[in-house]
Amino acid sequence: MVCGFLAVICSEMGLAADANKPQVAADNFTCLTNVPYGPDPENVLDLWLAKSDKPTPLVVYFHGGGFYGGDKSGMENWGKQYSKNGISFASANYRLTPKVIYPAPFMDCVRAIQFLRANAAKWNLDAGRVAGGGRSAGAGMALWIAFHKDFAEPRSDDPVARQSTRLTCVAVENAQASYDPRFIKEHIPGNAYRDGCNSQLFGLKDNEILNPPPDKARLMEDGAPINQIAAGAPPVMITYERASMEDKDKPGDMHHVRMGILLKEKLDAARVECVLVTQSPADPRPSERVSTGAEKSDLDFFLRHFGMSPRK
Repeated sequence: MVCGFLAVICSEMGLAADANKPQVAADNFTCLTNVPYGPDPENVLDLWLAKSDKPTPLVVYFHGGGFYGGDKSGMENWGKQYSKNGISFASANYRLTPKVIYPAPFMDCVRAIQFLRANAAKWNLDAGRVAGGGRSAGAGMALWIAFHKDFAEPRSDDPVARQSTRLTCVAVENAQASYDPRFIKEHIPGNAYRDGCNSQLFGLKDNEILNPPPDKARLMEDGAPINQIAAGAPPVMITYERASMEDKDKPGDMHHVRMGILLKEKLDAARVECVLVTQSPADPRPSERVSTGAEKSDLDFFLRHFGMSPRK
């Protein structure tokens, strides 16, 4: 029966369901696993649907892994906690390098958001309250989508592509402002600009890292979340696992807090709300974080922008 339910949903979207993955139900949520949202085998997501008489807001989360690793697993506690507070939660996979290069992983994440909006009525989701989340590479993609112009194609024959990618807000961890090695060399201490994930993302050869050909240079500039920022972008919270916003103890670190400082400076200039949060790896409790805003946790930030209060 469960497999039939998934098959109907995916059939209507022109996709095939994985009949071996069951639906899991609990007091506060229903969980669907490995739901296909696009044509590639990597285009699957897990979805925790909060139980509610009214449509629920949704957070769509993208995993980290340098664009070449990681997956959507390990988010059960997040899904349960968010569902407990009346928020549905999705964790999505996307295509990885070197199988693909930019913008393919980013556009997979775009598709995941559009797919979920296209199914909002079926899954009791509030299409007007959709937020982005993610860690590291996934954080950068969530920010990129939030800052980018809307990807909706109103005249498309594809009902998914007609959906908006506008987000209510974004809360991410260890985000990068840019994946352009030239930008990183200028702003981040050490040799972070030589990180292989950036070269692989844009298909750069060793001699192209700082001197890319024009076509790759355009991709690198377009793929930088900081280059997409403009007035009217949604509110942002960015958390870094550092004890201080002035920490410079880890040269060569793609998670350096300087990334967040640069993002906040540009967002502040555009008059877009940006809460920058730092924490000590030795004491990761939310209560011990240092925040430039009212909230210290992603959940509290989402709740405020969804117009909700935390539940005990």
